[in-house]
Amino acid sequence: MQSNSGTMTESLPGLPSGPQTGLPSLSEARAAAERGMTLAAEKANRQVDGWTTIAYDFLKSYAAREEQFTGFIVVAASKLDKTFPQPTKGDKAWGVVFRRALNEGLIVKTGRRVPHPKRHGCPADVYEAVA
Repeated sequence: MQSNSGTMTESLPGLPSGPQTGLPSLSEARAAAERGMTLAAEKANRQVDGWTTIAYDFLKSYAAREEQFTGFIVVAASKLDKTFPQPTKGDKAWGVVFRRALNEGLIVKTGRRVPHPKRHGCPADVYEAVA
């Protein structure tokens, strides 16, 4: 799709985007998601010192004992663990934790997706630990 400046921009397949529609381009949407995850993680770290490191260690431990899992299952497990600190808006802060785990090779996406029970059944990635 061409922007007003004449350069090519990413768009959502099959949907118009840009200022004329009010819809962001795919790259703008991804940047907004990144900002949201970062802000949530920063807030969690202000509420609980080192929360993202604590959450990463929780994910590492969880991945070591479960063959495959989703993000929402890990978050739910953290809420059942009475020793795990739960900052407000902590669910959103997990995005940074999963991104780190993927980037560091702790986990990989299996290519499978399952319906997310809290997001109107939108697909959620299934992960597994790297041996």
